[in-house]
Amino acid sequence: RDFTVASLGKNGAVFGTEGQEDNENAPSILHFRPLDAWARDAGWSATLPPGERVQVVCAGDDFVAACTSRDLIRIYSTGGVEDAVVASLGPVVACAAHGKYLAVAYHGGIPDGEGRQHVQVQVLDVESRQTLNGNGTRLPLQPGCLLTWLAFKSDDGVLLASDSQGSFWLLVDDFGHRWAPALDAATTRHNIGDREWPVYAKHGSVHCCVLKGGLTQPQCRGARPVLDALPLRLPHASSARDAAQRRAEAGLGAPTTLARQRARLAGAAGVLAFTRRPASDDAAKHERIARDLARAANEAILQRDRAVLRQLVAATKDGAYARAYDLARRLQLRESLDLARRIAASHGEDALTARVEDLIAVADGTTGEEDAMDEENVAPEAPKEES
Repeated sequence: RDFTVASLGKNGAVFGTEGQEDNENAPSILHFRPLDAWARDAGWSATLPPGERVQVVCAGDDFVAACTSRDLIRIYSTGGVEDAVVASLGPVVACAAHGKYLAVAYHGGIPDGEGRQHVQVQVLDVESRQTLNGNGTRLPLQPGCLLTWLAFKSDDGVLLASDSQGSFWLLVDDFGHRWAPALDAATTRHNIGDREWPVYAKHGSVHCCVLKGGLTQPQCRGARPVLDALPLRLPHASSARDAAQRRAEAGLGAPTTLARQRARLAGAAGVLAFTRRPASDDAAKHERIARDLARAANEAILQRDRAVLRQLVAATKDGAYARAYDLARRLQLRESLDLARRIAASHGEDALTARVEDLIAVADGTTGEEDAMDEENVAPEAPKEES
C-alpha cells in the first residue's frame, strides 16, 4: 500500500492512503497497527466511502483520528470501532493527540489582504465529547507565515505550535484560552539559512533537528540526526536597567507560564469531580426528574447494550478479538458483561475471556452508578449467532 500520511502514538501507528477519487476500485484506506498486540489479529483497516479521502491522521492513547477531504473527523478506538463522525469547522490543516485530547487546526477563513492565514486550533476531549476552547483559538500567524508543527508536550500535555518563521506558541487558558509566545527560534540560529525541525517538547524545551544548508527535512540515511534542546523563552521587554536582571527575567517568563498552566490542569480534575447537590426545597423536584431520566436512560442503555452485544458476537465469530474487547468495554450493564464473558468463553478465546472478567471485577468494585438506575433493570437477552 502507498501510504501518504502516518502518525505514531503511544499504543500504535496509524496510516492512510489517499486513494483515487475517480476510481471506486482504489478507495482511501485507514490502517492501524498496534505496538503491543495481545490478540492474534489486532491490526485493522477501514475503507472510506467513494469520493472521500484521508488527509490528516493522528493517534492518541486510546483512539485514532482521521480528517478527510469532506471536512469530516472520524474517530476510532484502537480496536477499530468507529466512535464518532463529525464535521470539522473548516478544512483541516493539521491535528495532534495526547491522552484523551485531540487538537485540530483548521482554516477559519480566507487569508486577509496582507497574506495572513486564518488558522484556528480547537482542542477536543474525546472521552467526554466536549471542546476545551469553543470553536478554537486563532493562531497569531504573521503575513506570509504557515503553520509547520502542532504537538502536545509529552510530559504535561500543554499544546505547542510553530510557524515557518521559527516562532513557537503555547496554548494557555489565560483570558479564555490564548496563544502565548514561547520561543523565537530565529534568534538562536547560528546561520541565516538554518531551520528547526521540531520532534517533541518536554521539560520546558523543544527538541529539534537543526537543518543546515537549505535542507527542508532531516536526512534519514546514515547516522541518526542529532537533536538540540531549545529552552522555551518568552520575548521579554524588561524595564530593568541591569543586563543581568533583564536576562534573569527573560528566562523566567516561559517557566512561569508553564507552571501556571500545569497548576490549572491539575486543579481541573478536582473541579470536574465535584457534584452539585440540590437545596432542600428542591429535593422532591430533583428526585422526580432524576427518576424519570433514569427510567429513560435505562431503556436507552438496554437497547444500546443489545446492539453492542450483536456486534460483539460478530467480531468474536470473525476472530477480531481486539475489536470484541473494545465492544465489551462499551457495555453499561453488569448483566451485559456476564453475557460478553459467556460469548468469549464459548469461542475458547482465553485472552479475551480474561479481559472481560477483568472488566467484571472492576464493575463489581464500583458502587453508586448502578443505584441511580431504575430498579426495573432488565438484562438484555444473549444475541443468537447467525449460522
